[in-house]
Amino acid sequence: MFDIIKETLKMILQQQLNITLIISSVVTCVLLLIAYAYYIEHKYSKRNILFRLTLLTMLRKVLYINTSFRDSIITQSYKKIYKYIHTWEQRKLLTVLNKIVDYRGRTPKKLGLDWSLNGHLALSALNVKMGYVDKTVDAHYGDDHLYSVWMKDNDLYEGQVLFTTEAPMGNVAQVPDNNKYILSQRTIAFVPDRSVISDNFLAVVLSASKCQKSLINRASGGTAKGVSQKTLSEIFLDIPQSLSEQDKVSELIKKLSKIITLHQ
Repeated sequence: MFDIIKETLKMILQQQLNITLIISSVVTCVLLLIAYAYYIEHKYSKRNILFRLTLLTMLRKVLYINTSFRDSIITQSYKKIYKYIHTWEQRKLLTVLNKIVDYRGRTPKKLGLDWSLNGHLALSALNVKMGYVDKTVDAHYGDDHLYSVWMKDNDLYEGQVLFTTEAPMGNVAQVPDNNKYILSQRTIAFVPDRSVISDNFLAVVLSASKCQKSLINRASGGTAKGVSQKTLSEIFLDIPQSLSEQDKVSELIKKLSKIITLHQ
């Protein structure tokens, strides 16, 4: 999408246009970016004809300039947008994962051990906030022996997606570094199939409003809503087939999130 905007602007600058037409064309590029952001937020499926027609109508209305130039931009830009939208696919969450690391219900007492004053930090649902890990809340630590017995060969890695299943349900964050953390209460970790989806994009799409609403609608329980692996099997994700496009989207969302956080 960013390449489409860039090429459209390049086409505009190569033409002999008056200031009104230039402004009109630049506005088009801005609207394209807005439409792109709207598309990402709501994760329209590739079959959404209304969205594609809206884009085309918007282009025709805003680019009401000389016919040949207008048609040139519409033909080249819209074809690329149309092709771009068709490079997204809808997949079930569990089909894009190699593994779910799940130690819910495991406690030191059940292992015949106990927490330590320091060592490996245990990450529970209280530590996993939406978008980040808070290491200060209800901090518990395990020594090397507890860690090895608890985690076995499932070391968490930097960037890995963490997900809270209950109290609160649906928080998504990524492991902040390669320190060896213990995966604790009401929290699971995903190991994605990196030939299909990146860790960063998985975090983005699980945090999106569409996915969060889907989780809420399927959650069980009264006051404390929760999700099971059966629930997760019913969750659909809209994913760009291109891993490089996933990286671009993830980077953009992260930058916007940082800006919003700084201005709150």
